[in-house]
This record gives sequence, C-alpha cells and structure tokens, in this order.
Amino acid sequence: MYLDIWNDLPTNKIVGSVFSNDVPGNAMGDLKLGMPGLFAAAGYRIVDIGKFPIGSDDFSNYIQAFKKDNVEIVTGLFNPPEWATFLNQSAQMGFKPKVATIAKALLFPGGVAALGPRAEGMSTEIWWLPAYPFRSSLTGQSAAELASAYEAATKRDWTNRSASSTPCSRPGSPR
Repeated sequence: MYLDIWNDLPTNKIVGSVFSNDVPGNAMGDLKLGMPGLFAAAGYRIVDIGKFPIGSDDFSNYIQAFKKDNVEIVTGLFNPPEWATFLNQSAQMGFKPKVATIAKALLFPGGVAALGPRAEGMSTEIWWLPAYPFRSSLTGQSAAELASAYEAATKRDWTNRSASSTPCSRPGSPR
C-alpha cells in the first residue's frame, strides 16, 4: 500500500526508515523481511540508522542522517507522542520531507488532531472501516452494522479516540 501511495509522487525515491525497537517495529522495520526490504526491492534507497527505544524524545540523529542523504520520504512506526516529537525536531532542524507515511501514530483522530495543520498531506494505513463489504462469520453483521451497534451501545464514535481528541469528521458521524 505504501508503494501505491509513493509510486505516483515526484520524489528521489530515498526513504528514511524510523521504526520503534519493539515487536511490531522490529517486524515491520526489518531491513530484509520487513517493509524496508520491500521498498528496496521496488527501487527505493533506504536510509536506516537503527531502531529507536519506545518513549524516545530525541530523533536528531535520524534527522541529521536524513538531511545528509537527501531523504524525501519518511516512514516508520511511532506512537503519537513520538511522531509529534519527530515532527517538532524536524522543523527545528530544517528538515521537511515531501512525503510522510507513518504507521500507528496517524491511525486515530486523536493522534492526527494533536498535530494540527502539520498533519496535512501525511498518510497511513487503515486497518478497518465500517464501509468494508464484509460480514462477521459469527454474528452475520456487516461492518457498518457493527460500527452502528458499537456507537449506539457506547455513545462513542466507532474508532478509538483519546479524551482530548476532536470528533471525527466523516459522513454520517453522529458527533
């Protein structure tokens, strides 16, 4: 999916890889078997200086390496606060990639809302939507019916949100 996003964009095909040092980050960010390996096989050059520890608050080494190697695409796996820190430090250091496709940090409205206008133009994968044309093999409910039942029962939007997030603006949203 990331390649489908990137292939039509005018970039130099140099990808800065920033993955967390935990089970999902190590799996997704593995240079051979993870996403960077797929990107390299598709003709992208990968700049990777290693995994970062969960809760990191200093990404300056990554940013310096990305600036040095003329990275135009940044990808990785971040928690929302880590991604916000990476963005703040990038701005302070004068690094502005053309493309940012980030796993986890942008999945839910709260993570995106916390970034404000800086989130404009970023991309991420989507794990599930009520519009999916599938039915549960257990209950027979459609994805839309499951989302509606959840919203009716909990009085909350179907997606996870932090208490400080703003309502999700999607068609048909009850809030």
